[in-house]
Amino acid sequence: MLKKEIQKIKKSISEDGFYHCQMSNIESFFELSNRLGTIKQYTEVRIDSTKDEFPYISGEVDFHTDNPTIEILGWFTHFQDEHDGKILLINVEDVLSKMTKEEIKCLTNVNIKMPSRKNDYYPFLTEGKKPHIFYIPPHCWKEIPKYTNKQKDAVMKFHSLVLDIKKSKQYHSINLKQGDVLFLNNYFMIHGRNKIAKNSKRFLERVFIQT
Repeated sequence: MLKKEIQKIKKSISEDGFYHCQMSNIESFFELSNRLGTIKQYTEVRIDSTKDEFPYISGEVDFHTDNPTIEILGWFTHFQDEHDGKILLINVEDVLSKMTKEEIKCLTNVNIKMPSRKNDYYPFLTEGKKPHIFYIPPHCWKEIPKYTNKQKDAVMKFHSLVLDIKKSKQYHSINLKQGDVLFLNNYFMIHGRNKIAKNSKRFLERVFIQT
């Protein structure tokens, strides 16, 4: 792939929040992923009843971000669910635009514990040219008792606005077919999925890319 094409893809991810295309094989996906940055983690995304993390459950996956130190998430599709399995995307700029400056300031002072790490915390929101959000609802609720009342209100309003967008279906819906690739900006896009069958053959390969 030409350098010019790589720059176009990077621009789409950094400005639009995602890039969706078709690729002939998994090798091409990994080659492109390595051109976008450094692959830090690899996961097979498929139903596994022995695990309860988001990549393995058949139930609904709440809108969330992944590891906040990782800018780009990438998926390659081997098999899609027969009935659904779409990846749903929300740009958090659409959520924050409905919040006051004071509420947004409160979010920057909220710290969320990173999953599987004892003492690592990361800001709910870091402001910049584009917002950098760290949003995993189950972990947000665990920290609620530590927040001030204003921080609690700001977090709950953010969550309520996400639910409003979900209910009204004002999100991007990406139906990944076999061979499809999706790269997502994990800093300002949150993603989720509707419930699928427990015996779903949905199978994707996911990478975390550090830029």
